Amino acid sequence: MLKWLINLIWNREEEEIRRKNARSLNFISFLLGFTDSFFAYVLSLYFAEVLGSDNVGGFYLVTYGIIFGLLWFLHRIMRKVGGSVLMFFLAVLACVVLSATLTVFPVGWFGAAFLILMMISLNVAWVSLDVVLEHVSDDGITGRMRGLYLTVMNAGILLAPFFATQVIDWYGFGGVFFSTTLGFAVVLAVAIVLLRNCDDCASAKM
Repeated sequence: MLKWLINLIWNREEEEIRRKNARSLNFISFLLGFTDSFFAYVLSLYFAEVLGSDNVGGFYLVTYGIIFGLLWFLHRIMRKVGGSVLMFFLAVLACVVLSATLTVFPVGWFGAAFLILMMISLNVAWVSLDVVLEHVSDDGITGRMRGLYLTVMNAGILLAPFFATQVIDWYGFGGVFFSTTLGFAVVLAVAIVLLRNCDDCASAKM
């Protein structure tokens, strides 16, 4: 009887921790989705200005080719850095640094290279966050948790283009990159606060 009671209390505490982590991930996904969409809205415009042409498919082909190759080895990288949560922190930190650098770079090929690195870092961040979600999900409610996670994420994605349009009209690319720098910094700060004690997530592996 005592053993059953201990197990019941333990399971309830564990379930509460999982739910808390899931709520944290939903909030982080909203912020990251908003900032990602804000950034993505100007990508083609930036690449077109660099090339002097609307034929910017080559940039995306190169970028997603690199991302595809990187994903094959990402589980090994996660193990080396200490898990999916730390991998997420590092990827978002890279976005902060790259975006901050772009605020002072003129539009050009160096800026385009930094944008490509940002796209790669963002994809690593999203994959890492997805691994964390998988780890905290309980098998019985995985579908509901992932459905809510995707709904919240897409809400952030849908809201961003309106604001991005206003910022680029008023302040140009510099204003957009300054805004995304602040956005990624907020994502990183919130993630550190909400996931700092997520020890079980920190050891998650693909």
